[in-house]
Amino acid sequence: MLLSAFDVAGLKINYQFSRMNKFERGLVATFYPDGSWLSVEGELIWVRCSAVRFDHAPATRAAIVGEGIPKLVQWAKSIEILDFRSTIRRERQNFVFPYPDLEN
Repeated sequence: MLLSAFDVAGLKINYQFSRMNKFERGLVATFYPDGSWLSVEGELIWVRCSAVRFDHAPATRAAIVGEGIPKLVQWAKSIEILDFRSTIRRERQNFVFPYPDLEN
C-alpha cells in the first residue's frame, strides 16, 4: 500500500522501507540529502513503521491508510518540489506520524 502510494504520487526520490520495533512507534521517515546515505547515490527517504499488538492492528491500519500515508506523501512531495540548491533540500529532515493511543 505504501509503495503504491509513492508510485502513484510520482515520487522520483529513492526510498527504502523497513519495519522497526526498537526505536520509534509509528510511521516514521527520514530524508537524507545527496551524499549523506553511505550505500545510496543521490537522495533517499527511509520509511519505517513499527509493529502493533494484534488487537490494535485494525485501528492502526485505518489511521495509517487514512491519515499517515497521505501526510507522508505530502511531506515527501514538499521536499521533492524544492530546487536542488535549496538549503532545505540539502538538510536531513524527519516525518513522524504517531499511531493512535489505543491503550486507554
